[in-house]
Amino acid sequence: LTRVVVVDPIGSVMVRAEANLPLDEPSPGVQTILGLIARVRRELAGISAQSERRLVGLGVAMPGPFGLKESDDKWMMPAWQQFPLLETLAAGTGLNVGLQNDAAACATAERIVGAAHGVDHAVCLYVGYGIAAGLILNGELYNGGNGNAGEIGRAL
Repeated sequence: LTRVVVVDPIGSVMVRAEANLPLDEPSPGVQTILGLIARVRRELAGISAQSERRLVGLGVAMPGPFGLKESDDKWMMPAWQQFPLLETLAAGTGLNVGLQNDAAACATAERIVGAAHGVDHAVCLYVGYGIAAGLILNGELYNGGNGNAGEIGRAL
């Protein structure tokens, strides 16, 4: 399930939409994502045109690990790993786009407004397509040397 969510600066959800995406072919999935983004932007403009104009960027969270040279493991979504997702979404939305694995994004959210708020060290275990941990060390998200710190394995 893929969600597009607009939050205010303190993390409160303003608008959301969701849809299922194909795991093996990114092109139609990206069109679905762009449609979801357009929908939430319209809904946001309906709430407050000023809010829609103030969108500062687009954050994408998806299962990792990222940057693997080769993988025939279908759970690693290899077609999505090789697809120019950030560039395609930036071109389709006009927004700056950032990418983070789902566990790290979860840990970041917990650090900002959740159970890890105000602590310097935390581990956020995330079970989705795989099992991973988002790591907060010394108050900062720790990505490791290759950006995949905390990747543990997959759920069967």
